[in-house]
Amino acid sequence: MSETVKAAKHTPGPWVVVERKQGRGVSRVIWRADGAGTGITRIEGDPGPGEVNAANARLIAAAPALLEALERTLEEMACMDGEECDHAVGICWCSFRDAQDAARSAIALARGEQP
Repeated sequence: MSETVKAAKHTPGPWVVVERKQGRGVSRVIWRADGAGTGITRIEGDPGPGEVNAANARLIAAAPALLEALERTLEEMACMDGEECDHAVGICWCSFRDAQDAARSAIALARGEQP
C-alpha cells in the first residue's frame, strides 16, 4: 500500500441514495450499493429544501468514489514529479489521464450527473 492510499476507516463503497416518502417530506437514506444492508446515514427533508437535501445525499453517497479518485490523482502527481518515473524525460503521463477520468466520474456522481 502506498503512502497516499491508506486503509479505509469508513464503510466500503460504493454507496447509493434511496428515497422514501415520509409524511409531507422525503427521507433519503445512504446505503451500501452491494445490498449488504448497511445504512450509512439518513437525511430528512421537508417539501421546501428537497433539492438541497437531494444534492447533499448525492454528495455523501459519492464520498468513497471521490476519496478514491483523489488518492489516485495524488499518486499520479507524485509520478509526474519524477519520484517513481523511469521515462527518459522524467515525467510520466501514462496513467495521469485515467486518474483525471476517475476524478471527473466521481464529481459527476456527486452532482447527480451521468459519469
